[in-house]
Amino acid sequence: IPPRSDPGRSTPQEGNKKIIPILLKADVSGSLEAIEKEIAKIKCKGADGKESASAEFKIIAKGVGPVSLTDIKNISDGAQAIVIGFNVKADKSATEEAEKRGIVISFFDIIYKMTEWLEEQMELRRPRIETVETTGKAKIIRAFSRTKERQIIGGKVIEGQMLLNGTVKIMRREFEIGRGKIVNLEKGKVKTSIVEEGLEFGMMIESKIEVAPGDIIELFSVAQK
Repeated sequence: IPPRSDPGRSTPQEGNKKIIPILLKADVSGSLEAIEKEIAKIKCKGADGKESASAEFKIIAKGVGPVSLTDIKNISDGAQAIVIGFNVKADKSATEEAEKRGIVISFFDIIYKMTEWLEEQMELRRPRIETVETTGKAKIIRAFSRTKERQIIGGKVIEGQMLLNGTVKIMRREFEIGRGKIVNLEKGKVKTSIVEEGLEFGMMIESKIEVAPGDIIELFSVAQK
């Protein structure tokens, strides 16, 4: 039985939702129906573990029998479709075409193993929200020698902490004028990896921007949730 729908032009995004296409082949129609019901139960979860509507699986083609060359050829380039064979194999020509196009065919013979794997795929493929978190602020008191891209400065941590190898925003009158990296950090003329709130420091910063007394540097981290 050939696939009953056209997997040719799947839409990876519907509104702001990411659609993860699935091409499903199984040994019998009863297996197809049972698997479809299980896939429908899989919901995307955000970083907080709560259900999210940011992604969902969509069966773009299904059928009984082995994964065929036609199945693979019908998948659009860039669709990033998941191809599943349940209690079936793939034709040699289908395997060769899939390898050539970088399409992975996954085989299962137990439904709950398949759903566990699909839950992992949902977590890997769901959209991420990038957040920038400020973890420290320091006021620059002194500016010393400077080379083309490195400068020695002295300052005081006014919030949070400063960390060796941390990335910082350079702020002047509340505007970001550039970014830099802390490549050396000293506390009381002793090298250190961290300087806490309320303490003075000396540091070497790697940046194309010349830092001046009165500037604020903000240590930040970027996280995907």
